[in-house]
Amino acid sequence: MGFEKPDRISCLLWIALLLAWDVAAFLPRANVASRCVYLPDRAASTCLGSTTSGDEEDGKATLNFLVELNLSSDPLPHSTTKEEVSGFLKDPETRKLMLSAAGSREVDEVPLNSELESLWKECCKEEYGENLLPGEGDCILATTTVTKLPGVSLNNKIYNGVKQFTDEETGIPKFTFMMVGEEQSARGPLVWIFNKLTGKKEEEEASLKPSGFAASHVSVVQDEDGNLAFNYDATIKITVKFPATLLKILPTTKEKAEASASASIGKGIRKDVEKGNKGVYDAFIEFQKQQ
Repeated sequence: MGFEKPDRISCLLWIALLLAWDVAAFLPRANVASRCVYLPDRAASTCLGSTTSGDEEDGKATLNFLVELNLSSDPLPHSTTKEEVSGFLKDPETRKLMLSAAGSREVDEVPLNSELESLWKECCKEEYGENLLPGEGDCILATTTVTKLPGVSLNNKIYNGVKQFTDEETGIPKFTFMMVGEEQSARGPLVWIFNKLTGKKEEEEASLKPSGFAASHVSVVQDEDGNLAFNYDATIKITVKFPATLLKILPTTKEKAEASASASIGKGIRKDVEKGNKGVYDAFIEFQKQQ
């Protein structure tokens, strides 16, 4: 099979790049000078990073992104009590719903084995903090997605460490979900693009070690009138590193590529969070009717 036209390759490479945020959250490993671009609704900001010149000296090019998003659901019915919300959130199925994007993504609880526990501790040491170390009663929820593109199918399984706390202000349970492990695989005639973008080598031994960090915090907030609402606070860090020669075939500059991809990533994440937030809200309304 010969090379296709540059514009065709660029298109496929670009699609894969835009979907990298759904594969995993990649932590920037180079020195980064940040600048922020705010989305039109001002509800989320996307911070772009430009790598140092030394990054290209080793034949690699890096695109860095950071997306921070905070969204709240519609207010729950005014008659809603904190006891009702607490009862709903304590149901293990509710935690799965929070990660399922309103049931559109497969979520399963898996055993917290020694490998995942070790990875969880390592992630906390590097990024999440000691207060999120695994403890008694914590669990692992695995989310599975399949993304199909022209010439390649991406299979992604993310292992999320789940911590439950009690909010000091409301007394209602709140949760933190952290990516602590991941499995990635790709199939198709253009699988080499995926491997180039992620740095994956076919001869590498299978490992669940994540290539970055992602965390989301789900809680219940209360406004001045006493109305309650579900709140999502998510942070996604992404670094895509690949041979500098591939960057040259993109029909745009590195800066414009970062800006365009960041806007798309922010919109995609916002859509996913809105969908998940509405799913939890609707499930609570049904739960409330049955009480």
